[in-house]
Amino acid sequence: HTRFRGRSDVCSSDLFATADHRYNTAAHLARHLGLHYAFQPARPKIRHLDGRPIDSHCGLAVLTRHRLIASAKIDLPQDVRDGERIAQFVDLDIDGMRLLVINVRVSHLAGADALRRHQIERLAGAISGSHDFDTLLVGGDFNAGADDPLLAPLRNLDGFCTSEAAPGRGVDHLFALTRGNAVPVALAEGRAVLDRADPLTNLFPGHRAALVANLTFARPSRRLPRLLALQTAAE
Repeated sequence: HTRFRGRSDVCSSDLFATADHRYNTAAHLARHLGLHYAFQPARPKIRHLDGRPIDSHCGLAVLTRHRLIASAKIDLPQDVRDGERIAQFVDLDIDGMRLLVINVRVSHLAGADALRRHQIERLAGAISGSHDFDTLLVGGDFNAGADDPLLAPLRNLDGFCTSEAAPGRGVDHLFALTRGNAVPVALAEGRAVLDRADPLTNLFPGHRAALVANLTFARPSRRLPRLLALQTAAE
C-alpha cells in the first residue's frame, strides 16, 4: 500500500460563470489556491450579477494539483423542471499514473427517484466503457442517502472493485473504482463545514458541508503518488 500525503483535489458543482468567461468561480478559486482546473459549463440561462441580468452557466469543476490531460462531459437524462444535468470526466496524470475523475450532480427534484436512477445508470454505463483507465474516482452530489438503493448501479459495476466514502448524513458520495483485484481503500472520511458568517452582513450562506476522504490504493504493479484527498460538492 502506498499512502498519498499533502495533495488535495476538489470536485465541485453549481459553480457560476458568465457566458463571456469574464467571471468564472472555478478559475477564481484555482488562481487563488494555486491549482489547475477544468470547468464544464451547464444549465445556461439568464441569471443576475450585481443586479444585472446576464447570460451565465451553473457548471461542474475539478480543481487539482496534478497535470490535466483532458476534460469532457456526458449528458444525463433530465426533466424540464430541473434543467440540464451532466457528468464531467477529467483525465489526470498523477506522477505517471492515469486517473479518471468523474464529477456529477444528479437531480434534486422531490419524488424523482426514477429520474435519479436513470441518471446513475447512464453514468455507470459510461464508466463501463472507459476502457483506457484502470482506476477511477466518482464523486459528487447524488441526492441519495448512504444506504439508498439508487446507488446500486455504481456499487455493482461488473468487473470493478469498489470502495465508498459517504458522510454520516447528507447526499455526497465518493466511489473509488479499480479493475481487477486491486482494491482502493478509504482510510478516513469526514465533513468539512463550509458555513461561516459573512463579516459584512453577519449572514450565513446556507447549510453547507463537504465530504472529505483520504484514500490509499493497493496497486503493486504501478508507482503511486501520495495522498489524494477528494472533496465533493456541497450538499
